[in-house]
Amino acid sequence: ILIWIDDLDGLEQPNFYQIMIFNTMKSDKTYQTYYLELLEHISSSKAYNLINSFRDAFITTVMTDAETLKAIFPVLKKKEEGGEIYVEFNRDGPMEVALSELHKEEEPYRYFIAALRVIVALSTSKFITFYHEFIKIYPLNVLQAALGAPKINVELKMLIHLIVLYVYFDYLKLPFNFI
Repeated sequence: ILIWIDDLDGLEQPNFYQIMIFNTMKSDKTYQTYYLELLEHISSSKAYNLINSFRDAFITTVMTDAETLKAIFPVLKKKEEGGEIYVEFNRDGPMEVALSELHKEEEPYRYFIAALRVIVALSTSKFITFYHEFIKIYPLNVLQAALGAPKINVELKMLIHLIVLYVYFDYLKLPFNFI
């Protein structure tokens, strides 16, 4: 990504193309990560005075549709028999791959990593919609099982740990103490 992380003008340019970018993300059937990387880059920016409307628009328009959300973000599932963790990709029809069988050199692995990085970046939003939707497709018991699995890549474990930390713990520490 060639947008400087502190350049407000550059970070706001994708706002003019939101509809086109979001529609392309929904309809794309490949495992290319360009749009996920753009979303992560903009969402993780801590530029002073940045109103992150690109990130917020993604959450309020794209994430409200469960089918679209599952098409963009792979779903983690735990099989009843054996307890193995699977990743379900829904880009071009459903495809299940055991989490332990994902390899760094394969496109689905890179796509899954990019999707997990986006989730961590989106967690800065504090939108309740974000938390509700991701808690549905990434249940805590499945994430904990993935963290305890012996054959999982360290990079995957780190990102899953960050999701538990930033999605689940931040959800629990929303301003409920003021109610």
